[in-house]
Order: sequence, then C-alpha cells, then structure tokens
Amino acid sequence: MRESEKEILDRLLVKLSEKDGYCKNDEMTAFLALEGEKYTGELMIIGRSVNGWEDKFTPHDLLNSNTRKSIIENLTKISLSWVANSWQNNSKDSYNTKRSAFWRVIKQIICELDIVNTENTDWPSYLTWSNLYKVAPAVGGNPHSKLEDIQKEYCFQLLKEELKQFRPKRVLFLTGYDWANQFIQNIGEVKSSKRFDRMVDFKCNLVIPDIIDDIKVVVAKHPQGKKENNLVQEVVSTFNN
Repeated sequence: MRESEKEILDRLLVKLSEKDGYCKNDEMTAFLALEGEKYTGELMIIGRSVNGWEDKFTPHDLLNSNTRKSIIENLTKISLSWVANSWQNNSKDSYNTKRSAFWRVIKQIICELDIVNTENTDWPSYLTWSNLYKVAPAVGGNPHSKLEDIQKEYCFQLLKEELKQFRPKRVLFLTGYDWANQFIQNIGEVKSSKRFDRMVDFKCNLVIPDIIDDIKVVVAKHPQGKKENNLVQEVVSTFNN
C-alpha cells in the first residue's frame, strides 16, 4: 500500500474526528482498496461503500493518532482472498459472498471477459476492488449525506491514487451513474463518453494527464434486485465494443 494513500486516509480520519460533536457515538468503519495477488491490470471493480468491515470506531476515537495508525495498518493487511474464503460460508455470524448480488455479478463478468476461469477458487485474486466512499456506518449500508460530504474530497484523491497505483485497463463502477459521475469528473479527463438508459448507465475513456493515457470505464447499476444475467451481458458487451 502506497504511503500517499495512507496519508490521505489519515487526513480523512482527522477531519472526521473534528465532527465529534454531532456524531461522536456513531460507530463507523474504514476501507482501503484491495489488490489481488494475481492482478495484472485487466479489471478494477468499484462499489459504493463497504457493507460492514473491520475495525469499528467513533469520531471521538479518531482524536488519538495511535488509533488512526492502527486502523490504517490493519486495513493494509486484508487480502482479497476473503471473497473466495467467504463463498458459501454457512455460518450465521459470517458474511457469505455467494449471497451477494454484487459478488455474483463480478464473478460472471470476469469469466465472460476471459480474465480467469472462475471454476478456479482463486478467481478474486485477479481483480482489484475499491469503493467510492472509504468510511461507512459499521452496522452496514451506505454513508448518509453528512458523512458523504465530510469525506468526498479525500475520496476523490484516494480514487485517483488507486488508479495511479493499479493502472487498470478497465474500470467497472457497480454504483449507478448518479454515484459515480462526480468521482469520474474529479479524477481525470473524460473522453468519448456516452449515456445509456439500461443496465449500463455510462461509458467513457478516462485520461489522467501525465499519468495514464486511457482507461475504459463502464458505469452500471448496482446489481441488487436486478436481472443479473442481463446486467452481466450488457457490461461485457459495452467493454468489448
């Protein structure tokens, strides 16, 4: 994990600690992007935010620099192998990634794009995964509007750093256009863009001047409650065309 990402996240957590007055008892959790061990730049997946994660903390806890450092260091130790390890997890107290429309769709997409044979149990290791928002409620769900506003500028910076680090050929936002658009506009120059009114909302080529020449970007709706096979086929067709 690059030091620049740690530094940005630390600044975000400091900013959150300054909001102790209105949400000091709200438990939250933080996230940093995960790179699979066999990732070769083929595909980066971006969601909205984590639905529950590791260390829980309140803004008041973040006043302590050692607490912030511990949270960030713990995040750098997490591996994408958790996706495969949690597939068909039958424990009532554990997350089952097979029950997640998000991860089921991703598995189908990387198979259809010929990135990896998903009969291999290590298929998640060929991906890089991130989220738009890096701090979310510990109980699950997306950040509320105030929490979004506090962290948004830092999250723009973090996503740009991630793209610089991982240099993906393709990026898939499984977020919906309304969630993704502000981020895309703030991290680079948008070329050859097109809007759609279907499972895929948007596509473009993204350029980060002096850093990355061309990234194929597709923005699709969040998979929850959608016809998954249709979503997969539209995403694959959009990337290929």
